[in-house]
Amino acid sequence: MTNEFTGKKVLVAGGTGGIGKAIAEAFLVGGARVFVQGRNLQKLEKLISELDVKYKGNISGTSSNLLIAEDFSKLLDAANNFLDGIDVLVSAIGSGKFKKTGLLTQEEWSQVMDQNFYSTALLLNTAAPFLEKGLDSNVVVMGSIAGIERLNAPVGYTVAKAALHAYVRAMSAELASRKIRVNIIHPGNIYFEGGRWEEIQDEDPAGTKNYIESVVPQRRFGSPEDVAQAVLALASPKSSFITGASLEVDGGQSVSF
Repeated sequence: MTNEFTGKKVLVAGGTGGIGKAIAEAFLVGGARVFVQGRNLQKLEKLISELDVKYKGNISGTSSNLLIAEDFSKLLDAANNFLDGIDVLVSAIGSGKFKKTGLLTQEEWSQVMDQNFYSTALLLNTAAPFLEKGLDSNVVVMGSIAGIERLNAPVGYTVAKAALHAYVRAMSAELASRKIRVNIIHPGNIYFEGGRWEEIQDEDPAGTKNYIESVVPQRRFGSPEDVAQAVLALASPKSSFITGASLEVDGGQSVSF
């Protein structure tokens, strides 16, 4: 897909580490101009500094907290100022680092839903006026196989990702008349430095190895680059008739029909 995205203007929210970072660089490799959002200013500055060496002038970003309502419009204005429009929005916002029980307080439910559902929904709401002016405008959202399968994942995270899945399917129909495609990717067990699977493997190397080899048909972890390539496939103009799609990137773990 080299240079397939030349001239494209891409906003990656949650793009400073792991999957988001791989997505941002994949678009840059494809020729796009990329604006990255992240909460951690130090990580964001480090990422931009590293990537600007390779892709001079095509990468910028801003630090913002998408749990704060005012930050959505600030983010979109900053992205639009750098990109001069938005063709592709990628939401890699969210966190699976949460208590496993479903017996949560109202405050805890609000926290997990804000991180894994509302932030993406409000981002799309704010971005829609920019996207409808773009070229082959589309949105790719990061879900999780936990939102479509019953797994040993935190209940709140599972519910939030299931809501996100339903939201994308509904919004793909609503935004079609505005020429905006909306698709969702459900990563499986993706390993990267600083991620949840690194923590789990460090805690129980043998148990983790046994789990991956027993539940994942490909018998391995996925990488952020695996997910990034799936994002590029859905964001590509070649996928112009694909909207409302749900794509699992999980080495064959999902068994839904």
